[in-house]
Amino acid sequence: MDFQGEVLVEAGEYFKKYQFNNTEIQKVIENFEKNTSVEIVTMVVGSSDIYPAIKPRITIVAFISLLFFSYSLNLFSQLEYRIILLLLIISFFISFIVSKIEILASNFVFPNEINEEVRQRAIEGFFEHNLHNLNAGAILLFISLFEKKVDVLYDEKIKETIDQKEWLSVINNMLPEIKKKNLTRAFSKGIETSLSIVKEKFPPNTQQKNELSNETIIES
Repeated sequence: MDFQGEVLVEAGEYFKKYQFNNTEIQKVIENFEKNTSVEIVTMVVGSSDIYPAIKPRITIVAFISLLFFSYSLNLFSQLEYRIILLLLIISFFISFIVSKIEILASNFVFPNEINEEVRQRAIEGFFEHNLHNLNAGAILLFISLFEKKVDVLYDEKIKETIDQKEWLSVINNMLPEIKKKNLTRAFSKGIETSLSIVKEKFPPNTQQKNELSNETIIES
């Protein structure tokens, strides 16, 4: 899915910073599917949303900071309105620059926003790629790079059989590898942990065909 308007972070830009070997991940998925009837899909996006509120928030913070700084230097003794206009222009410029720097821009997104947008983007990916429509059970391991978040989604067959708390171990095993900027290890650990959760309740079915590609889905 391509976002309309400005995308804060393109997935391609991030892969320059992350270790990612699609072939190795596919081998881990192949092993997963030999040992269970469940299908698993890996997906990574650059950002779960464009977060349109980031620039206005940066602008407000920059303007207030510049305003206090100007007052402290007594710059408002003359041409007050022109100075305010200048400060606004500078604030807009600062917001443009800061919004491009991921480590700074992320400070202007609230945690509840991040959790909501990552979950929503993962749900969209689950349905867009037809994981809800499989004969077998389906799992989506979803990573959003800008937010440095992991989400795990699964279909009703798995939901009815596996305790939801067990999936926390998948997330907990993936997050440290994301912090190390190693997507290959993050997905591999997520797949291996998922297999340990489902293999007993969903044994392999030799008659079952692989309904989905094993390649990691990469989107902006």
